[in-house]
Amino acid sequence: MNLTTMRLLLVLAGIGLTSSAFAQQLERVKIDLRDAAFAEIDPDDDSILTIESNRVDPVKRRRVTPVTRWRTEARTRVVLVDGEQKEQTYLVKIPLTEMTVQEYSVEHTDATQRAAFDLSQVKLWNLSGESVPAEEIKSRVPKRFPVILLQSPWDDSQPLTEAQAAVLREGTLLLYPETAVWRSGEPQE
Repeated sequence: MNLTTMRLLLVLAGIGLTSSAFAQQLERVKIDLRDAAFAEIDPDDDSILTIESNRVDPVKRRRVTPVTRWRTEARTRVVLVDGEQKEQTYLVKIPLTEMTVQEYSVEHTDATQRAAFDLSQVKLWNLSGESVPAEEIKSRVPKRFPVILLQSPWDDSQPLTEAQAAVLREGTLLLYPETAVWRSGEPQE
């Protein structure tokens, strides 16, 4: 049994939850403790947030963009010409807009495999489920802090359970990097 497992069992015992009850509560809110990481405000540029995690690709990003295609369609209408009803066919162009996901690469020079994001590309919440504004992150001391990475935006209608809050340290933030490309499989050590 490793140290992390022992700590988790002590926390569970302290709040009176069995491991299966804890697992059910974690599943409800979709927090994966493998997505625990550190984030840090870049000391040279306070608009950049760096994530120390092997779960997020440091070079690839994704964006969702609208793509509009036009389709030509023939339509028929009845018109009155000299008091007589005549069928008339005409063409119309109909816009079809789809949201497409595009992947792109960013320049990456950090040998530690950290992924850097502009603060405008991330969303942060505290353990109470309240949104944390970028200005508050910029002034945060220390500049390096623990986060739980989220693969989708936090649903603030489902606050953390008592068990989740007990496991997470005060000051931990929930972080959703909107443009991140997630690596598949187990985290690399």
